[in-house]
Amino acid sequence: MPSRKPITPGTRFGRWTALEASELRTYASGGKIRFHECRCDCGTVQLVAASKLRSGWSQSCGCLQSERTALANTTHGHAIGNGSRVYNIWCKMIARCTNPRLQEYENYGGRGITVCARWLSSFENFLADMGEPLEELQIDRLNNNGNYEPGNCAWRTRVEQARNRRDNLKITIDGLALTVAEWSQRSGIGRRTIEARHHAGWAVDRILTPPTISRKQK
Repeated sequence: MPSRKPITPGTRFGRWTALEASELRTYASGGKIRFHECRCDCGTVQLVAASKLRSGWSQSCGCLQSERTALANTTHGHAIGNGSRVYNIWCKMIARCTNPRLQEYENYGGRGITVCARWLSSFENFLADMGEPLEELQIDRLNNNGNYEPGNCAWRTRVEQARNRRDNLKITIDGLALTVAEWSQRSGIGRRTIEARHHAGWAVDRILTPPTISRKQK
């Protein structure tokens, strides 16, 4: 298995900035772990395992978690203890992109989806950019292969989120690309009929033609 590319000095990992020095440690078990010297935004300098930097497991010297804990215990109206939806959404967004222990990580951080530094470091920045959502709305990325960042996120309903899933079949007709559900809603033709015609290789100009009615059905 090819080795990973070395971490370049100046690379950012959350609040860490990789410095030039690194150290390879060999353990009695035979395992080897590469550590990189990093500087936290708060000024702390220490060695951090490269694997923890790449996976998002370590994003600061501990000051980030301390700030989040302090924020969660405040009475600004957006702490977990006060039941703020938007604060909980922010925490879960970060967790699924940075915590490999979560089941959702595979579809987010595990495939390279990240949270921009502006939102990662500050709930207030996230709130200022996104605003507070209505009760029925959830955060959604406009480009499912893009990151959580201003310009690529919006508050959407669960139905809109489902239509934006990566595995949704999209069909382009007259230059307009829509999901099967959206074409079904526009044309009045059932989803299964549209899917069956698409998989059968029908020409796009015939997929939305109304089903023919036999004399017997009449």
